Amino acid sequence: MFYMKNMKLSAKELSEKSVLDIGSGNGITTYKLAPYVKTIYGLEPDKNSLKKARLLNRKFKYKNIRFYEGGIENIPFVRKFDIIRFRNSLQFMNPIYALKKSLKLININGFIIIVLPLSYPNPIDKRLDKNNKSFNKDLLDKNIKRNKKYIKIIKKFFEKYNKLYENSNKEKYYLIVKIK
Repeated sequence: MFYMKNMKLSAKELSEKSVLDIGSGNGITTYKLAPYVKTIYGLEPDKNSLKKARLLNRKFKYKNIRFYEGGIENIPFVRKFDIIRFRNSLQFMNPIYALKKSLKLININGFIIIVLPLSYPNPIDKRLDKNNKSFNKDLLDKNIKRNKKYIKIIKKFFEKYNKLYENSNKEKYYLIVKIK
């Protein structure tokens, strides 16, 4: 599994971790991670996505997942986590604020995982889908430009931290940082 390998964790170590999934969307990737961790809290501001995520649990029936309405600005609980994940979500936030807040929510020896899109092969917003009649090239270009700017901000923000993994390709930027 990608996380174990790049965080240098055994399956047992990962199974003891608590996760905050910021911008969990409809929960699909949250559910993929759930079997491997102790607890996972999905945080999602969009009510429709949140509803879909909660409905999925009728199918999966995981007891270690909780979904909450909110964003990084208004977290509805007080606790710290071993892993904080921004998967295709940081681009919808003020990156400096979100990263500073995540440092307050992370346990010592915790991990912050960032995945930022650089293309949109299967976008939620159909205006970013090249195969959709409502495709908007200017909007797509604007989003990609913003995300590339965010990568520079992220790199600068974490320049003094222990980067366990950093990679960028045509589709995504990946970063895993260990907080000591």
